[in-house]
Formats: sequence, structure tokens, C-alpha cells
Amino acid sequence: MNRAQRRQQEKAARSRRNSSSAATLSQAAEHLQRGRLKRAEGLIARILKVHPTHPDALHYQGVVMYQQGRYQEAIKHLADAISAAPDYAEAHNSLCIVLLEQRNYVEAISHAEQALKIRPNFAGAHANLGNAYQEQGELGRAVDSYRAALALDSMHREAAYRMASAYLALNDSEQALAACATCLDIDPYCQHGLAYA
Repeated sequence: MNRAQRRQQEKAARSRRNSSSAATLSQAAEHLQRGRLKRAEGLIARILKVHPTHPDALHYQGVVMYQQGRYQEAIKHLADAISAAPDYAEAHNSLCIVLLEQRNYVEAISHAEQALKIRPNFAGAHANLGNAYQEQGELGRAVDSYRAALALDSMHREAAYRMASAYLALNDSEQALAACATCLDIDPYCQHGLAYA
């Protein structure tokens, strides 16, 4: 076998491995969506064993760790995903969520803003940025972020009820009721929207 044939075989083998990784990652994502975290974690671990810097696998593993309450591991996997793919908006947003849980609002804001630089129309990142601002007491900026999220995704229930909460903290009951109405239009049974109303 000459060098060209060997390269062609190696290329074909890489292609099969990449195809297999994509199928495995798809299965892992389905398990993750259905709450089968251990199954998702096992599948993702298989991918990471072969491709330790696979950005999607690292991102999903970070999400799995977060959902299991393993925050430091989640932060590590998400940071590794960002290192492997710095323009990965979803990984920045997911890291923002974990940092919010850890009450690290400055870094959470930084990652939400980075996600929005990469993808300005990312409604979830706008909402998470609003959450971080609200936790820091920057209520006007929080409202602006929630408005941006709702402008991009009119069905973003969390942005609506969080905006109602921010308006209540600003003592603006009229705007709070309007935000509650928006939330309850999205989901008439939303407990947060009902409670704030």
C-alpha cells in the first residue's frame, strides 16, 4: 500500500468516526431533552474519549453536569467547549446560566454579552443577561434585556414574568401588570405570572 492509499484510508476512517460521533451526540441530546441524564452522560463520555476537544460534546456534558447540580464540573466542561470553539454562543449562554446559579453575576454578564456579540438575536442570552442584571439590582437594564428577549421571541415566558418581577421591584405596578398579561397570554397557568399579577 502506497502513501496516497494510506492517506485515503485514514481519511475514510476519520469520516466514519465523525459520522458515528454525530449520531451518538444526537442520541445524547435526545436523552438530555428527556431528562435521562445518566444515559446522555455515558454517550457523551464515549465521544470525549475519542475526541476530547469536541465542542458540542463538551457543551452537552456541561449541561448534564449542571442539571445534576455538579456546578464546578459544568463550569469546567463549558469553559473547555469555549476554549475549543470561542464563537460558540450556546456554550457562552450555558456558562452564563451556571454562573448565575453560583451567584457570579459579573462573569455571567460577561458570557451573556459574549453570546450576544456572536449571535445578537439570541433571545435566551438576552433573558439571561436580564436575570444577571436583576440579581445585581440593575433593574432598568434588566427590563431592557427582557424586552429584547421578548422582541426576538414573543413566547419567552421567563422573560415576561421576570420583567414583571423587575417592574414590581421598581414600584411600577402598571408595567408589572402589563408584563404579567404578556406572560399569561403565553401560558395562562404560569405560576410566576399568576403570583406576580
